[in-house]
Amino acid sequence: MCFACLLFLIWRAQVGKKKWRCELDGKEFSTMNILRAHFVKNYKEQALEWFEQQDGMGGEEQASASAYLS
Repeated sequence: MCFACLLFLIWRAQVGKKKWRCELDGKEFSTMNILRAHFVKNYKEQALEWFEQQDGMGGEEQASASAYLS
């Protein structure tokens, strides 16, 4: 996962007592890896849109994010 996509994931997640919660739909997961899989499956388009709006993100990072989330 590219650094920018990981930032988006962390920005949209909350950590509780041994739980990770997706702020987008409220689902809870026991590990960050399970949350990451949920995130990629359900929110990859939103992550790419967010990524494109960020300043300072170069074309190489954007291509990396697109390839990973495809």
